[in-house]
Amino acid sequence: MKEEINSLLHQINVLDNIDLNSNNIAASASASTSTSTTTNESHKEEEWIDILPVLSQASESMSLGQLIHAKDFQLELVTHALEIMNPKLDSRASGNHIYTPEQLFQKGEIPEDSTLSNLQILKIIDKLLCYEISWVEGDPLPLTLFSCMYLHIAEQLKNEIFSLYVNTLLISCESINLIVQRGDICFEEDFNHSTNNLHLITSKNDCASKILPMLDRLEKQFEKSIKEEQDSEKVKIMKSLLNRITFRRLFYSIVFNLSQNYCQTAIRYIQDIQPVLEFLKNDCYIKDEIELPKSIFNNDLVLKLFSSVGGTSQEKPFAETVKSFAKLFTDLSTLFKMPYISESSLEFQRLRQLEKQLESTKKGSKQTIQKPQTFNVVSILDYLFYFSKFSPNIITRSLLRRLLFPYTANSNEFFKVSSLRESLFEWMNDFGIPFQILHSQKAKERISLFMDSLAQVLLKLFTYLLLNRARQRRKIRISIYELSLLQNEGDIIDSVLAADPLNTKLYFGSFVFNLKLKVMQYFLFLGFELEVYAPNEYYQIYFYLDYLYGIHSNIYSYIFRINHPEKPKTGKKSHQQQLQQQQPTPTCERILLTATHLVVRAIFRFMVILKSCGKFIILPTEFSNDDLRHMKKFEPFFNPPNQQPEPLPMERVRDSGDTDEHWLSLAATTLDFLNQAKLAIETIRSYKHKIGNVAPYQEDEASQLRLIILRLSLTIKKLIPSNFESLSHSEILKQPIPKFSVQIEPKQYFPNFIINLEK
Repeated sequence: MKEEINSLLHQINVLDNIDLNSNNIAASASASTSTSTTTNESHKEEEWIDILPVLSQASESMSLGQLIHAKDFQLELVTHALEIMNPKLDSRASGNHIYTPEQLFQKGEIPEDSTLSNLQILKIIDKLLCYEISWVEGDPLPLTLFSCMYLHIAEQLKNEIFSLYVNTLLISCESINLIVQRGDICFEEDFNHSTNNLHLITSKNDCASKILPMLDRLEKQFEKSIKEEQDSEKVKIMKSLLNRITFRRLFYSIVFNLSQNYCQTAIRYIQDIQPVLEFLKNDCYIKDEIELPKSIFNNDLVLKLFSSVGGTSQEKPFAETVKSFAKLFTDLSTLFKMPYISESSLEFQRLRQLEKQLESTKKGSKQTIQKPQTFNVVSILDYLFYFSKFSPNIITRSLLRRLLFPYTANSNEFFKVSSLRESLFEWMNDFGIPFQILHSQKAKERISLFMDSLAQVLLKLFTYLLLNRARQRRKIRISIYELSLLQNEGDIIDSVLAADPLNTKLYFGSFVFNLKLKVMQYFLFLGFELEVYAPNEYYQIYFYLDYLYGIHSNIYSYIFRINHPEKPKTGKKSHQQQLQQQQPTPTCERILLTATHLVVRAIFRFMVILKSCGKFIILPTEFSNDDLRHMKKFEPFFNPPNQQPEPLPMERVRDSGDTDEHWLSLAATTLDFLNQAKLAIETIRSYKHKIGNVAPYQEDEASQLRLIILRLSLTIKKLIPSNFESLSHSEILKQPIPKFSVQIEPKQYFPNFIINLEK
């Protein structure tokens, strides 16, 4: 058998040599007769020798599946040869050798950093800044920062300025990675955790106490040199280097302190970095006249080392980079305005103990003792709804996730040292549920299970609000479904507690209903920013929002009436005046709710005007229809069935934009709604002493609503005649609508309308 195989291999080698020789002869002949007019020789058919009989004869004594192995056969090498001649898969393939950045640096193909000019260093630093924000916003580390070869050899850098900057940059990335990992809310489109075994920590940056003094010392050297230098061009370059070193020091200080939960220290550094960022806006050195050796940024080498599917380096434009950093610091500043977020755990514990002492003192004294401020869940939840409007980046969202849940969500530990379940009782009492109802023995077990379920739903809702916008919308569907089930359980508890089955007071059901309506409104608003709705569908969404806000406003009145069941008395005051006395005391939250409701209704009516003018082009769709789109837009409101509020049918939503009312009358009532909303907003500023404390985020929401009201009012006034108020009803009906074009820019919550009148 072995002799036959060896004979076969020998014959194959002979055939290979014959074939090679024939190819060489053919090539020589072709070259020698290339100028000849005769083509018979060049097209002469090749001669083939049939070796099948030899193979058949050699394999006669072989069993099925048996292989012919050469003398140097190794099983390990064969298993690696998944694809022949692919250098990455075939271990025997003789591909081009790939040099690592370290080897290229040793060969001298990457210039030493000590040979770089200050202008070249400035350009590299600016490009690294662009790559850094691209990495923060989700692109892989190798295709961003590590496309610069110097980051692979950070420990071998000799230029004091550049070496210190690069090593600080790497340790900043390590702190950011730590913050995002602890947040545990990031997905592949948010952030790429993988470092691909790239070294972010080196012997030069392994300790903050080592690198920060070096940065501080370098800054002082620059400041001294700037004062002594007479050449204005050199002074400009030194100022640019100084500001970049300062930015790197402050940014590292921010992310390092955030990774260690030192919020107060981070806030101070955020304030300090703002003027540096302003300087960088107009100080870009990514210019064509500043030439860099091509080997410094080597995208091709990075792809060979870290990618098998190709790609390009992700460098963001410098102007966009500065804006992204400014957005990051704005998000962080907004985050730290959240109620109680900057208080330490020790301070919070002290306030809780003081509150208990005051409660015990109050029992034996008739004096009114003012309790210290402690956190409540609803203020944090409302702030989270507000904060999420700005689409904060992954660093801020991860940080907030860890601040809200210091441990894990499953531990039910919420916001530093408090249990979420314990805080719910205070929230529900503030909503209007008496303590004797909350602690009723008649339904003790049901209430206990209800509180546990509510705590779990809220824990998930808090986490969902920290996801990116698209995932928020998908996950909030779950919260709406769970709140619907919980609302049903609350109604059952209310019926158990009712003294009169025919007059059930819906305490628990109304509380969940109130929360559910907030989530439903937020769900619909998310679709504008994500551009889920077509412009011709906007009026349907605002009609549905008007419907939800109307129900939401009535919940507070209902709770107040069942807690204050005094009947209207006959006498000097009218029945309407007596009913007004039964309305709840105005608070900032309810005033904002009313103002938002009025703005929603005004925008709906304005959209009806645009629809009646034919400003929405409805394109035919082959694979969709009105019923399907309606179900997709409002799907969570139909599941589970028979829930409250009752979902609106498609015909009612679709036909809401059909009206016989004159366009000018619609515009006038729209302005009236906007004026009422403006008055409600002004109430917050004018009567702070009457409506209680106004949180900073509530003032900001009021300011945003005021701008929306002003912008929409000016837009409508472009269309209506200037003497509108003096026109009679008959004259109004004769007014034609002016010719105009409209452009709608999708925004969070309320779009921007741009009206251009045609002459």
